[in-house]
Amino acid sequence: MNIMPIFLFIIIAVSFFPFLAAYGDSEFTEYFCQLHGWGVSESDKSCLIEKRLTPFVTDSNYTIEKFAIGLEFPVSMDFVGDDMLVLEKHSGKVIRISDDGTLYDEPVLDVSVRFNYYSGLLGIATLSDRVFLYYTESSSGEDVREGKGVENSVDAKNRVYQYDWDGEKLSNPVLIKEFIAQLANNHHGGAMTKGLDNEIYFVIGDEGQSGVFE
Repeated sequence: MNIMPIFLFIIIAVSFFPFLAAYGDSEFTEYFCQLHGWGVSESDKSCLIEKRLTPFVTDSNYTIEKFAIGLEFPVSMDFVGDDMLVLEKHSGKVIRISDDGTLYDEPVLDVSVRFNYYSGLLGIATLSDRVFLYYTESSSGEDVREGKGVENSVDAKNRVYQYDWDGEKLSNPVLIKEFIAQLANNHHGGAMTKGLDNEIYFVIGDEGQSGVFE
């Protein structure tokens, strides 16, 4: 009798217990589904979506105040002067918001992205009058949802571009870095920041290629 499958099952089951103990069965299901959205009935999805749209903090020293409305799937932001630039992950638009929470009429940039759960317009970092963006660029010239249309994983790549900021628009894109020709549909990374050394750092993820980056 081959006991290896049984042994592996026991290891996986035991490793799962701390999560259930920390969250409870229903709470863990909710936590997991908020991250991934899989295996959830339509009625449960509406409840989860409502909860996901309700911000909360776990530190009583902080409070939440609504600052701006009208954004579509915002995921990252950075500051230019007194204003902020906010990324709309699925539309590929960079939205400028004034210091009183007012959205400017036109985006400062609109790029073509391939988007889904993990991909799209992902990261931003500013350095003086330069702005760096990390996104999954669509080769079709328009925004494309993963798994739809003729575009597949070969037709899009994660890229980092540098743009000039003139106080109104982002222009003069320069390709800084291009990642992995064969994209998976997850683990794209995209987080960016400016270091104390005035260098730009970004996280690339493993593109779903288990073992390659481990």
